[in-house]
Amino acid sequence: MVLLGSIVTGVGSAQDMLAVSWSGTTYALDSYTGALTPLSSTLCCANAADVAAGTVWSTHRSSGFPTVHNITSVDTVTGVATIVYADTPDIRSMASDGETLWCIDNSGTTLTRMDPSTGVFTPVGPINPSGAGGGQGLAWHQGTLYVVGVPGLMTVDPVTGIATDVNPAVGTPTLGSWQFLVSRSDGTLLAGGDFLWEVDSTTGVGTLIASLNQADLRGAVEVYGNARPFGAGCAGTFGTVSLTVGGSLVAGGTLETSSSSHEAGALGALVLGAERLPVPASLDPVFGTVGCLLYTAQNVVLAGVTLGPEPANLFFTVPLDLQSGGNVLHLQHLVLESVAGGLSASNGVTLHVGF
Repeated sequence: MVLLGSIVTGVGSAQDMLAVSWSGTTYALDSYTGALTPLSSTLCCANAADVAAGTVWSTHRSSGFPTVHNITSVDTVTGVATIVYADTPDIRSMASDGETLWCIDNSGTTLTRMDPSTGVFTPVGPINPSGAGGGQGLAWHQGTLYVVGVPGLMTVDPVTGIATDVNPAVGTPTLGSWQFLVSRSDGTLLAGGDFLWEVDSTTGVGTLIASLNQADLRGAVEVYGNARPFGAGCAGTFGTVSLTVGGSLVAGGTLETSSSSHEAGALGALVLGAERLPVPASLDPVFGTVGCLLYTAQNVVLAGVTLGPEPANLFFTVPLDLQSGGNVLHLQHLVLESVAGGLSASNGVTLHVGF
């Protein structure tokens, strides 16, 4: 886990993803609500998006004849796409494992790998599950490569390219609804196109989140820093402890955390974990607290003191390394104070560090 290093300030947006569309418009997307903000319209016919080696990659199809296919980079602030590799294979979808881009050709039948440092494509193999007509959207999700298309949601063997339907009982998604797949930092698999869906990766069943108003999105990737609270705090000296996160939540910045309702001059800690506990651990049997839960692994623990006047706050500023873009952290505050068990605990917050 890359964490400490340099400094940033500012406030993260609720829009956590950059999305590209067939019309050529790039958007900032709130993947929790479906809210879209247009950024730029530069190059037409974008058909895929993902991040590899710190760059957002997409595709472009020329409007002239003969048609020329290109690979572009996309500026995450302006949304402007720039051609990096010209006259490439026609790519329908991309999925990144961090360094390599895994791609499906526009016929939806062949898996390839692209080296983003050279633009060289290496064929892997055909995507040919029994009865399948081809893949559409591609994503790495929790260590597994998934594709959606005909006959539905499938896992893909990255060595052979062969796809296997996760649930033959669920048919092909509605045409236009699932043009892309994307894995979100909270462990959710999403699909989109003209609508945004949450997808159960074990059953292939989609749950509608929102209409995207005919945006015809073809790719989305989580690139903007965002912080999402979860769980609930227990009682501090002056009420329930609530943790909030601020700062410009991007690589090279300063994370700011603050919790409320404490007594002044109390020793506290910021707990940062690379993993969120699957089941919160009760602190009550150990400390005698009432309803206090531990939400995250303890990879990094920083000490501090609450500052008055009362009700006091516990506040931390933590530098984020320049190489930390894309990292996911889970945060929580703990304070030794005059409450049952002598300990209070905040809610948790999941942080995705932006690029």
